[in-house]
Amino acid sequence: MLNFLPITLDRRGEIHPLLYGAGRQGCEYSFANLLFWMSAFTDYTTVGGFVCVRMKSKQGERFLFPAGVGDPTAAIELLRRDAAERGVPFQMVGVTKNDRRLLEMFYPGRFLFTVLRDMFDYTYPVEQLAELAGKKLQAKRNHINHFIAEHPDWRTEPISEGNVELCRRCAQKWFLAHGESDGEREHGILETVLMNMQTLGMEGLLLLDGDEPLAFSLGNRITEKVFDVNFEKADADVHGSFAVINREMARMVRSRYPEVTLLNREDDMGLPGLRKAKESYQPILLEKYSAVWEEK
Repeated sequence: MLNFLPITLDRRGEIHPLLYGAGRQGCEYSFANLLFWMSAFTDYTTVGGFVCVRMKSKQGERFLFPAGVGDPTAAIELLRRDAAERGVPFQMVGVTKNDRRLLEMFYPGRFLFTVLRDMFDYTYPVEQLAELAGKKLQAKRNHINHFIAEHPDWRTEPISEGNVELCRRCAQKWFLAHGESDGEREHGILETVLMNMQTLGMEGLLLLDGDEPLAFSLGNRITEKVFDVNFEKADADVHGSFAVINREMARMVRSRYPEVTLLNREDDMGLPGLRKAKESYQPILLEKYSAVWEEK
């Protein structure tokens, strides 16, 4: 059997470079997401330069499609054998269209594929979100113009030790307003991220009106060309605050990393309101599937 280890902050130096170099665009290949959102149910191993992540949930045991450079079939075969030795079904998630074509080529008729719509990532060209050009994004520009008219003293600041407390204030207001069932967990995760931004390679932007925090955004590069937006919070009572922080974050990424071409704003978790909001920005959807091995 393969030897799986827990995903911990002190293992970022081993895991992140392999994920980063693999060039996979899905948000599940962000070390920060693996560490904080799934750490209680997730472990990993490395096979021939590929990171292989195992997840346990109510849906059973699943693997992320292996992340690495080159041919993943040797890693897939070892994972399949490991699952068989432990007597559990072999299934992978995070499977893209290209992954599906590869699996159908090397394992014809052996995998059953299921579309995972709630896990589709919303990706956007950086330039698209930075400029919001065109008729389809006119409404976003209108929201921003309204915000600017109402808040002539608005400004942004990169998130740092000097203003992180303002981010906490903004987040606290958001969590109190929403009161979601998992809000307490997300609040704890966000606090840990704010305390470990440098170690995690996280960067962010704070939106203010005078000294009052109105919104902030946090993310990190998951590949050379993809920046993942992990957190975005704004005061919903302030018209246009979400549109402004979204645009300004895109502009910050464009300025710092001209080589980054896509912003990944992650999935919608099947929430209708969140899906509508993300679709309104005209995304390029990153489709994902599950692949379940069928014994013959």
